[in-house]
Amino acid sequence: MIINYIMDSNIYFSRIISLLVIALAPFQIYSQGQDYIITYKGDTILGNIDRLEFRPEIRFITDKAFDMVGYEDQVIFIDENGKESTFACGEIMGFNAAGLFFESFYVPDLNKEGRNMVFSEKIVSGQANLYKVVKSVVRSSPTRETQNSVQELQYLAVAGKPTVRMSKSKKKLRELLSNYLSDDQITLAAINEKSFNKSRLQDILQDYNRRH
Repeated sequence: MIINYIMDSNIYFSRIISLLVIALAPFQIYSQGQDYIITYKGDTILGNIDRLEFRPEIRFITDKAFDMVGYEDQVIFIDENGKESTFACGEIMGFNAAGLFFESFYVPDLNKEGRNMVFSEKIVSGQANLYKVVKSVVRSSPTRETQNSVQELQYLAVAGKPTVRMSKSKKKLRELLSNYLSDDQITLAAINEKSFNKSRLQDILQDYNRRH
């Protein structure tokens, strides 16, 4: 019934198409230089990453109101022979685009949204890994102005421990890091300094990895 309604209503169908175009635009990465993808067999294939996209999912609240949620989970790759291929997250291990490295990344708290993996930028690599996940939400209804928001979520993955989302609360972030990185006294001292805040997170993790 919902599908029939959309097809019969040019206004709402056009509106959804327009929102798709607007939402996809910020998520395209046009790369320069030598890019590559890495397969699950460990092979590195050189080429060019044309763009990184997300496949939005439309969730209807009523016949006329909906949320559109998307994650970066599809990459367009052109190999050295000029062949263009599309890879969804989970089909390749990862890729390098314009000096940024992305992995097919399992995000546990997205399961409730029917997802398992997204492409995530790997910000810090080592014993302690830090990932950035980008989420776009478009909300639309006949009575409200369309809202488009982009969220950047960070996740910490430490060997032997479950992947966890970084908290925005300084207190909770300090508690989480103290628990996950408790084997390093220098790191614990840095976390407990009065000047500690989220902006120092990458430096603290990189210092930790240099010692482990």
